[in-house]
Amino acid sequence: GKNLIGAFHQPRLVYAALDTLTTLPAREVAAGLGEVVKAALIDDPDLLELLESTAPAIRAGDPRLLARVVRRSIKVKSGIVQADALEHGVRRVLNLGHTVAHGLETALGYGVLLHGEAVALGLQAETIWAVREGFCVDHRLPQRLTAVCDALGLPTVRPPVDSDVVVAAMRLDKKGHGDNLRVPVPVRVGEVVQALLPLDRVGELLGTP
Repeated sequence: GKNLIGAFHQPRLVYAALDTLTTLPAREVAAGLGEVVKAALIDDPDLLELLESTAPAIRAGDPRLLARVVRRSIKVKSGIVQADALEHGVRRVLNLGHTVAHGLETALGYGVLLHGEAVALGLQAETIWAVREGFCVDHRLPQRLTAVCDALGLPTVRPPVDSDVVVAAMRLDKKGHGDNLRVPVPVRVGEVVQALLPLDRVGELLGTP
């Protein structure tokens, strides 16, 4: 709902009170890590490797590791937002995984998937599509994503849902551009491009003709 307000006020600082994570259920913490995976894909290959190599300790709440992944995620996002505060171009990469994620959230109804869970599923689905379409040159990336999401406690299989309803929701995505949808997709870890997908092919993101 916050996106409907339309007001911009850039923060003077970012304060992360990591102790609050200890008050959350494990599922909520894992959902937050979905956005960390996204940040790693966008601009931090070392962060993805850190997630892969230390997932059990991160899930267990190791404070030093959590501080590292949160700090690196903030650095990725703040750099992009500072470069494009009003989302005219570069900032669109932050929507990586969100085309499918928003479609799933809409089709399933509020609360069935936590946002980070939907993003994790979106990252996996959109990367598979990017490999198939030739945008992503790292053919191992879908498998890496599935493995790291699973290790972090994120879903790797979407809940039962009518694909037609998901596709209908994705066609209304805010990234629409005429008869096309702008879908950010990874070329490799640390590099993302904008793919123009005709609206009549949006179902391909779900593996649906």
